[in-house]
This record gives sequence, C-alpha cells and structure tokens, in this order.
Amino acid sequence: MIEILKKQWFVILIALIFVSFAIFYAYDTNKDKLPGKSVDGQDLVASVSGKNISAEDVYKDLKNSMGGSVMYLYFERAVVDQSVDTTSKLKEEAQTKAKAYRQQVEAQYGTDTDEFLRKGLNSIGYGADELEDYFLHYLKVDKLTNSYIEKHLKKLFEPIYKEKNPRVVSHILIKMEDPKNPTEKELKKVKKVEDALAKGEDFAKVAKKYSDDAGSKAAGGNLGYADTDTSFVQAFKDKAFAMKEGEVSDWVQVSSTDYNGWHKIKIDETDMNTIMKDKNAKEGLYKAIQTANPEMRSTIIWEQAKKLKIDFKDKELKKALMDYMGIKE
Repeated sequence: MIEILKKQWFVILIALIFVSFAIFYAYDTNKDKLPGKSVDGQDLVASVSGKNISAEDVYKDLKNSMGGSVMYLYFERAVVDQSVDTTSKLKEEAQTKAKAYRQQVEAQYGTDTDEFLRKGLNSIGYGADELEDYFLHYLKVDKLTNSYIEKHLKKLFEPIYKEKNPRVVSHILIKMEDPKNPTEKELKKVKKVEDALAKGEDFAKVAKKYSDDAGSKAAGGNLGYADTDTSFVQAFKDKAFAMKEGEVSDWVQVSSTDYNGWHKIKIDETDMNTIMKDKNAKEGLYKAIQTANPEMRSTIIWEQAKKLKIDFKDKELKKALMDYMGIKE
C-alpha cells in the first residue's frame, strides 16, 4: 500500500540526454573517417534527389540540435560536484544503492548482468565500473533538491495544498483471500481490532499489533503523505479522501491486489502546516512538489552555478544551455 517512489525523474532525463550524446559523440569521433567520395573537399555522407549532404552539414545539425543537452551534462556535474561534498555517508549510500541495483539486474539477467550494466552505463556517459559514481551523483542532486525544497517549502506546497487535498494517512489491514467471504479466523482478527479500538487503544498501537501490511506495520500503519494523485486502490482512495482529520473509517474491502482484505483507515493530518512538519510525510510531500514543478531541477542547478560564479567563455554555448534548461535572465 505504501507508494514506493524511486525518484526516477533524474535517471530518465539523464538517460535520454545521453542517448543523444552517444549519437553526437560517435559521429564527432568518426566524421573524418567516413567512407565515400568528396565534393569541394568535403566528405559526403548521402545524396538525396541530386542534393549532396556533407559530413560537415550533419556535424553542424547535430551540434545545433544537441549542443545544449551535451553541455548540460558536463555543466550539471561540475556544479553538483562543487556544491555538495563527497562525504563518507554519501559514498556508503551510493555503494548500497549500487549493490541493490546490481542484485536486481542479476535476478533478471543472470550471466548477462555485466554486459547489461556496461551498455546502460556507457549510454549515460559512465564507464562499466562507475555504477557507484552514477548513484553518488544522483544522491548529490537529491541533496541539493531537498535543500531547495526546505528553503521554499511553503511557497511550493501552497498550490498543491489548494488543488490536491493532501493528508497523512494510516491504516490497519486484515488480509483475506476473499474479502467478500472472510474466514472465521480472519473475522476473529477483525474483532480483535474492533475491540481494541473500542476500548480507546491508540490506532498506531493496534496497527503494530494486528495489521498484516508489513510495509507500514512498524510505523503504526502510517502510509505517509497522500494527495489526489497518489496511486491508492480506488475503493481505499475514495474513502480516504472523503474523511476529515482524526476520523477512523469503517472497514473498506479491497480485492484483486496484493493488499486483498479489509482496511480500516485513519486520517492523521490535513492541516497544511502540520503536514509540512511531519517527518512521515516528508518523502511523499517532496516527491509531490518535484512532480508539480518539473522545471525545479534546472532552477536549482542554475542558482548553484551563480553562487559558484561560473564564467562562460562561449556565449553561444551559454545560450544553448540556457535554452535547454528553460532559463531566462
């Protein structure tokens, strides 16, 4: 039930950029070695309807279309590396993430793991043995992003709060093979939950004692931040967003998921200021802010660059970079 968010926005963007970079680099490296005839001292790569297309024409087109993205890769790395210290804690976290990712790949690709990783890393500008470096960079960007959000939290959260009805949600799950026809054993567990809550026992304590959701049980059933964009099962979502702060629902039946069973839902918080201070809400809240502000990463990198007083010697490249980032000054 907990929405596990891996923040792939940065991974996907960098992957797309490097696909373009790979094409550009391959051509730039070999543009003087292309086979074929020459006209007026220029190597031809094609001839269409009598019109010659030279290597230089292709090179210029690639440079004009990809210059911003290629420059951005090196620009971002330079800015991030100078803005965030490479601490032992970050290194350890990068190692952990790299190890976990490699294990996932091994489970799927087996003996082809090394080749898969090599191709993947090469396609985004890293060497075959630089998986940890990739995650280290990702963690540094994440750190800059979180710092920026913390500094501008209220301003960034206000429009989301007005539009998406955010709240902090908890639940207790009693798993059932068939929620419409619970077994006697399952109903006994339901009754234990009902009796404990009727006696005034704290919802979180009851969740820790009886909930079958391993992901949230230790946190007292807390699912963290949720808004109308959160991917809850529809029956669960309908109920959760119809409730007020402090309310506890009747049992909600959920079928055809990994969370089949009866759910009792509690709305912990709906107040804007309280949500912003809730540690359990932080990850989901920050993700919601990033999703609602796709231009934010570029803004962050540009602000850091200005702090570092980066000097551009090439005005055309600066313009291409700013156009790519959507930055105006």
